[in-house]
Amino acid sequence: MDVVQLGQLDDGTPVYCDRFAAEADGLVLLNKIKPHTDFKGSHESGLAKMMAIGLGNHVGASMFHQMGMDTFPDRLPKVAEVFLEKLPVLLALELSRMLMIACALLKRFLRLT
Repeated sequence: MDVVQLGQLDDGTPVYCDRFAAEADGLVLLNKIKPHTDFKGSHESGLAKMMAIGLGNHVGASMFHQMGMDTFPDRLPKVAEVFLEKLPVLLALELSRMLMIACALLKRFLRLT
């Protein structure tokens, strides 16, 4: 789980990314959107959180969580900006929870017919 530092926020917070993702020719990001249980903000889950927490691997996720949940609403979009500026994101899709449930039900229905 090697990481590279992509950059840093204005306050000096480092932005980490999985080494393989950082070296890729292009990235396709897929994530579901749902309310977060521990904080409220405009980016509670989805692609911004996927970049900041998921692609940051353990190093990035640990650093982010140590700063406290109260910093998430402000930091998530700023970290996402760094990722989008530095990495070749070819496609990014956010799926709502209801869409995922509908797809699962359709898949089950199609198996029955």
